[in-house]
This record gives sequence, structure tokens and C-alpha cells, in this order.
Amino acid sequence: MTLGQEDDDRFDLLILDAYNSDAIPVHLLTVEAFHLYLRKIRPGGLLLLHLTNRHLDLESVFAAITGQMNLPSLIQNHPDAIWAALSTDEESLAFLAVDARWRSPRVENGVRPWTDDYSNILSILK
Repeated sequence: MTLGQEDDDRFDLLILDAYNSDAIPVHLLTVEAFHLYLRKIRPGGLLLLHLTNRHLDLESVFAAITGQMNLPSLIQNHPDAIWAALSTDEESLAFLAVDARWRSPRVENGVRPWTDDYSNILSILK
């Protein structure tokens, strides 16, 4: 079964860990994909994304998408990993926001949200 076939409002937590290889699945980091993820989590649920990638600044794409969709979101950088969290409401992220290791996503000028019709790998090369 694919995520699209799962019932809506089914998950309290959805974790995506698909971006650390050299060939990232672009279709999983688009506005349309985020709409799907948000339909699958319950109200107050969380979406966590492991955005670590040696060659690409995926945080900027995440920030562009969550900014366009007006979604509360946070980023945490570890020495070996970058994690992003988002929800449909600020209250669901409050328990993370009090931890100083979490911060707002860094918005980069010129990075547009990716969609099923648009992505630009060159704009996010490190």
C-alpha cells in the first residue's frame, strides 16, 4: 500500500527519511507531496523530515514550501543530521519550540517552492 492509499487523518506522526542519497526523490519534496502528507496526519499531528544531504541545501526548499503554505515549522541541526518538523498548527510544535536546538527554517532568496511541475536542483547546490 502507498501513502496515497492510506486513510486521511490516520497518523499522529509521519517521518520521511528519503533525501540523503546522491539522487534525491524530488517528487517527495514538493507542494503537492506536502498536501498529501498533511492529509494523512491527524489534526495536531507532526511531520518530521530528515533533510540531510551532502550536496544539496534541502532546508531552503523546505522553508520555501512551508512559507508558501503558511505552515508552522522548525529545523534542528545535529553534527551529522538536519531534521525538520512541521504541523498544521503552532501548538503542536510548542514542545519542540521551547528547546533551543530547534529554530525557524532559513529562507534563501531565489529558492522557489518545488512543485510537480517545477524543481531546480542547481539553485540549492552547496
